[in-house]
Amino acid sequence: MSADAEEPLEPPSEEVEESLLQVAFSEIRDTSPEIFSQLGRTYQPGEILFRENDNSKELFMIVSGQVKISRGENENEKVLAVLNPGEIMGEMSHFDNYPRSATATAVSEVQVLVFTKANFALIFELHHKWTLQLVYSLCNRVHSTFQRINQGHSMAASAAKAS
Repeated sequence: MSADAEEPLEPPSEEVEESLLQVAFSEIRDTSPEIFSQLGRTYQPGEILFRENDNSKELFMIVSGQVKISRGENENEKVLAVLNPGEIMGEMSHFDNYPRSATATAVSEVQVLVFTKANFALIFELHHKWTLQLVYSLCNRVHSTFQRINQGHSMAASAAKAS
């Protein structure tokens, strides 16, 4: 957790709270136009959702489309993951208040639900599936990271043997 003082959470409006209730008890594929009008954003291919080192504290859940997560830019860009509908992103900055560790870019047209700390705290309390979704997302991220590390070690060992 960052040393910055935690800002008090402003409760969501009654209209947003109603949308959050609907989101908490529905499947991501069932996101209604009313919910999307309150919590949703659409990004076009190539559009940036957030950049590495941004200070945003929003958390995103992909409703449709794909999002590339990367570090660095141009020829130094390293793609870390491609995320799909139902996956959560931006959770690290959302919880630890540190700047974003990567950039999120729309691969195709992407629709996301965007949660502030107050909105997510409420929805998280409303239904256990959000706890499971967040844990699932984090486990996938850790698993992918270990796979990349192992591939890197295998390639380094092969290169060492060849020399």
